[in-house]
Amino acid sequence: MAEMTLHQIRKTYGALEVLHGINLEIGKGELMVFVGPSGCGKSTLLRCIAGLEDISAGELRIEGSLMNDVPPSRRGISMVFQSYALYPHMTLFDNMAFGLKIAGMKKDEIRTRVNRAADILQLTPLLGRYPKALSGGQRQRVAIGRAIVRDPRVFLFDEPLSNLDAALRVATRIEIAKLKQSMPDTTMIYVTHDQVEAMTLADRIVVLRDGKIEQVGTPQELYRTPRNVFVAQFIGSPAMNVLHAEMQHGDAGVTIAHAAGGESLLGRAGPLNAGPVQLGVRPEDLTLARDAAPLFHGRIDHVEHLGELQLVHTDVGLSNQPIIAKLPGELDLQRGADIALAARPSSLHVFDAEGHRLNGAA
Repeated sequence: MAEMTLHQIRKTYGALEVLHGINLEIGKGELMVFVGPSGCGKSTLLRCIAGLEDISAGELRIEGSLMNDVPPSRRGISMVFQSYALYPHMTLFDNMAFGLKIAGMKKDEIRTRVNRAADILQLTPLLGRYPKALSGGQRQRVAIGRAIVRDPRVFLFDEPLSNLDAALRVATRIEIAKLKQSMPDTTMIYVTHDQVEAMTLADRIVVLRDGKIEQVGTPQELYRTPRNVFVAQFIGSPAMNVLHAEMQHGDAGVTIAHAAGGESLLGRAGPLNAGPVQLGVRPEDLTLARDAAPLFHGRIDHVEHLGELQLVHTDVGLSNQPIIAKLPGELDLQRGADIALAARPSSLHVFDAEGHRLNGAA
């Protein structure tokens, strides 16, 4: 049985519908990540699961039990917010123990739970400190520890790392991954707008847009076989290059000719109909066309040097639509130089005119 089942979940504010019939099953011990652009409904969905927002229609079940009208405190859920919300006049120990004291738990049990959580999060030497003496990453770990001590069935994380700087985000992300490994039977739902967090943490990712699910899958499934152009360009950094193209059939198989003037032979690519399509290729799948037939010809418009890699923006004659290639950093590529780029046919993504995937499984 799924740990959590969402069936036709809808959320409305007056005449405005924010969630449009969400259907989802989340397994016991799974780390599920909700991603999507601002305003897509991911935090609203999380708050509906937590009980902080009423569900307008549909059913939420945890371990088979209907939760729609169950108060948040009785759902077996702990939530970690973007804000640490620590009590500044309390030590770390007291911050983590406060909720258990309010619940009337015995002192020995409180101490056992706090010490166990502190050990998991490597906070034991800091339990006597006050929040002002901690770094941002340490404060967020205390907030996570406050959730752990409740021994919940489900953890909910609402963009917990967005207040941290880049280095602390990486460090705390690793701590959350280790936390999941140490609690393999605990289900976690994590909301973020950061696709790197999603790709590195998730067992499965839910991509949301305008209150609807676009695709659910493992990070590799979403990366390699995105269901549509939206998912293709949302997952991956830099975003996938997508151009208008024309599908053609010939004796050698299927050929795709794109708007910048290049073409590629896909071979016997299955039942693809001739006509207008959209061609996608990821920046990391492009290489310099030395021995291979070029897919793109153009002029280098800008180069972003990232050390081991460089992002090469190439003007291929399309207004406001450069092609971005992720190439080795040791290549000597200068702005204004001509460049020819190639890609393996197997790395190309083909979508129909409306943006739905045509080649490969999705």
